[in-house]
Amino acid sequence: MLAPGALCVSLTPRSLQEVFSSDLTGADCAEVRLDYLDIPQESVQARWDRLPVPVIVTCRGKQRGGQFEGSIEEEIRILRCAVQNGAKFVDIDYRSAKPFPGAQVIASFHDFSRTPADIEAVVDDACTGPGDVAKVATFVHSWADNRRLLSLLCRPWPKPVIAAGMGEIGQITRVIGPSRGAFLTYAASTTASAPGQLSLREMVDVYGFRRMRPSTKVVGIMGFATAGSVAPNVYNRAFAAMGLDFVFLKFSVPDMKDFLENAPAAGVVGFSVAPSHEMAVIPFLDSLTAKARDVGIVNTVSLQSGKWVGDIALDAARQFVIWTGHRPPSEIFEEKSGLS
Repeated sequence: MLAPGALCVSLTPRSLQEVFSSDLTGADCAEVRLDYLDIPQESVQARWDRLPVPVIVTCRGKQRGGQFEGSIEEEIRILRCAVQNGAKFVDIDYRSAKPFPGAQVIASFHDFSRTPADIEAVVDDACTGPGDVAKVATFVHSWADNRRLLSLLCRPWPKPVIAAGMGEIGQITRVIGPSRGAFLTYAASTTASAPGQLSLREMVDVYGFRRMRPSTKVVGIMGFATAGSVAPNVYNRAFAAMGLDFVFLKFSVPDMKDFLENAPAAGVVGFSVAPSHEMAVIPFLDSLTAKARDVGIVNTVSLQSGKWVGDIALDAARQFVIWTGHRPPSEIFEEKSGLS
């Protein structure tokens, strides 16, 4: 019904009309947040099999970080009606999960403030309950949090697992998670349903989600505020054109030491350095090239034999060569030196 590693578009509608007029092109399934509807109870008449992709329904109560003001009993009633009307999945908090005949149950846990220290135990509890899929979505404050979430996907759980990091720092988990074993990942249609959620178009057209594999190497631009960078569009077009197993992301890095210690576990093998950090990064690196030592700044870093090496590249094409060993198509990088 749904192949592992799927891309799910999350809809946060105020009306049913918004749901059925949504553009789902590129998505494998759709999550409909019934708790965002002005009147969630009106959804009991909706035919979810009218949509062109399988539907996940959730009606998360306010006590679990959602919008629904009713009781858990009312939430379950609404979800049961949705299953009777064609929904294929139900997302419900793992502590309230129960079988929904006719649908698979995603037993979920959400923490909008942090990634708990006992997150492995949470997944274990979710796997031992009646759900078919275990899901954790937690707020990420550090790259150590990213590492912990991604490591969940490497363990042999008895059920499929979803691990999503919320916030800008956690965006890497959303992009590469399915290639590392996550049952699915979420993207926004228009309004994000969780902090840091990327749009469906970004996932497909900018980051090349469909090209991801377990072996995909990750590079990116490192800084504290990289939201406006055009670099992902350029680099990822070049990777796709050359058939290289790389993806270029934006790295939000509030703590340099934390990033450099934990990024390799997430598959990061290199990054460009935002101009404001070209000197600040140096003390945290293992070594510098002779050119970087002479100039006294670093704008390109690569992982070589487990060591972070700082270099200075005069243009984006040279950075591409340092990371991949290949020269990119000149037309893609034309007049793109100093990408940020």
